[in-house]
Amino acid sequence: MWIKIFFIALLAFTFAAPSSGRDLTFFVWSDTHFGAYDDADITRLKIIEQMNRLPGTEYPAEIFADATVGRPEFLLHLGDISEHGFASEWNDPNLADQRSYIQTIKHLTATDQTYEVLGNHDSRGRPGIRRRIARKQGDTFYSFDAQGVHFVVLDLYRHLNTQVPSLDEEQLDWLQSDLDRIDDTVPVIIAMHAVPPRWTAAADVPRAVCNSFDRLWNIVADKNILAFLHGHVHVARSGRWYEFDTLAPAGFAYMRRRCPQGEPVFAVVRITDDRMTVCGWDWEKERFFKALVFDKSFSPAPEDGSPCTLPGP
Repeated sequence: MWIKIFFIALLAFTFAAPSSGRDLTFFVWSDTHFGAYDDADITRLKIIEQMNRLPGTEYPAEIFADATVGRPEFLLHLGDISEHGFASEWNDPNLADQRSYIQTIKHLTATDQTYEVLGNHDSRGRPGIRRRIARKQGDTFYSFDAQGVHFVVLDLYRHLNTQVPSLDEEQLDWLQSDLDRIDDTVPVIIAMHAVPPRWTAAADVPRAVCNSFDRLWNIVADKNILAFLHGHVHVARSGRWYEFDTLAPAGFAYMRRRCPQGEPVFAVVRITDDRMTVCGWDWEKERFFKALVFDKSFSPAPEDGSPCTLPGP
């Protein structure tokens, strides 16, 4: 009798107990510029080695007390993978490992999943990198999900327009359909190589280009956008595009003397049920930045499915 009662109570506890919350970790790097400065430079391989060692490392106590870096679910590259857009800069097994992207990330053991954003250097009038990203991910714009977070990768250089990035109608139509598939409460991160431009009368941006970003705003206006992630600037910084957060979580990833004004940093991103944090890892000094690059609290999805309200600026 008592055994039966015990098992009934155990089953009741099991089905009533809340499931474990989200604790998503992923790494971000950007602007590796394979094909430049890499004849004998193994900086990128050293960065990968540090990524491999990072899981289990304690966060700075002032950021997360008594917490360690989780194993990343994936590594996200925010563009300018290559310097010239040559296919050999994406992959060339006949050269030393540091000379091409694929040969370098073969040394990555912290995770077996990588995602790539197309950058302006990857589109310098050549289709080589574009074709390889499309072959790997299905297209140069795509989406994926991780622990209830929806990630969208956009391609600003579909027409090899490396000087003035823009979004074409086909891609915007796809984005509309992609986001319409998910509930408005689902947290969304949008990744693109450059920050979306904000048109003003004095801005040196063609009106047609800004029209495409106006449509982007209309598509995402009622979505639960955590941030727009971008590279291109070679430093870690945050900003705003209208009411949305923009974030360059990583700097550059090649020999220091070639980028004296940039920051040698890749990012450790952590997203829980109600908070997104970005810690910068200085790969020169092999230590975390003393302060968070980005810290945002957001409302978790309510159990009744009603819309979330994001905090204001």
